[in-house]
Amino acid sequence: NARVEEASGLAAAFALTPATGAGLGGLVLALLGGGLLLWYLRGRDARALAGAVGPVNVLVTDGAGRVAFASPDGVLPGQVGTVVDEHVDVVDVTATIVDLAVRNYVWVEEVDGHDWRFVRRNEADQSLSGYERAVYDTLLPAGVDAVLLSELRGKRIDLSRVRDELYADVVAKNWFARRPDAERNLWWWAGVGLGLLGVALTVVLALTGAAALFGLVVVVAGVALVLGARSMPARTKRGSVLLEHVRGLRGYLSTVTPQDIPDADREMVFSRSLPYAVVLGETERWLAAFAGTRTGLYWFGEADQGDDLGRFARRFPAFLGAVDGVLAQAGHLRSLRG
Repeated sequence: NARVEEASGLAAAFALTPATGAGLGGLVLALLGGGLLLWYLRGRDARALAGAVGPVNVLVTDGAGRVAFASPDGVLPGQVGTVVDEHVDVVDVTATIVDLAVRNYVWVEEVDGHDWRFVRRNEADQSLSGYERAVYDTLLPAGVDAVLLSELRGKRIDLSRVRDELYADVVAKNWFARRPDAERNLWWWAGVGLGLLGVALTVVLALTGAAALFGLVVVVAGVALVLGARSMPARTKRGSVLLEHVRGLRGYLSTVTPQDIPDADREMVFSRSLPYAVVLGETERWLAAFAGTRTGLYWFGEADQGDDLGRFARRFPAFLGAVDGVLAQAGHLRSLRG
């Protein structure tokens, strides 16, 4: 009737006993508490000051009675995308290209119904931010006055400067305290290091016959930190306020109609708002709302242009898709489009 129990070896090292169970429970609670504290201190957006987020007035009227579009806090289309999702994406650069055309730095024209040409209209000046100049130089390098989108497809475009300038820009604007990509990388590598430490600890404890389950808990904690690294970038109070304003901007894009804008100002308001519709995913609705508007576009030329924006509304999504495809080939950026 003798009962033999294994007192050593791998089975004993990974055995769950009342003592190891209590220790594991305490260690798990400590790790959970530490993770929550870490998120609270480093990964949680700073709360906006009470009353700091008021109504978003996107359409403003000047002294002459003209209606114009004004983005909240002067935020640019590429900055909007980065503040909202904490990443520099392909769509942020695409929206910036459209914005450069709207602001008369680049002329865009349709060629043969399936290609588009970018023409230098004005030189990049000091009114452009660093990342806008990087986009401009990537699109039209020194000595190049015009380029076809199909030609860019065959070139090796480097968007690393655009990405770095845009991340630096949102920090300089005090929307983030640190670069979101650097913050994610820091905690990702910390998680990898913790996971490897857990693996080493598990092996040592197993070989010495100690409770190797403690090492596995450390491994799980490292994996959790790797997965949670994407949530570690945190906006400042100003960034949190801007995020609320961007929600108001999205509401404007989804509700405004041509009838809300005087005829004389409609072309400008439509054009200035369009890059923000692109970056916020409201392009389809914005184009549909103005498709029947009888107005031209001062920054975009197309074959067989009619008296309204109907053909532009049908062709512009193809232009966006083509630009996204060229930029996605360059790498360095995350693509949000399918």
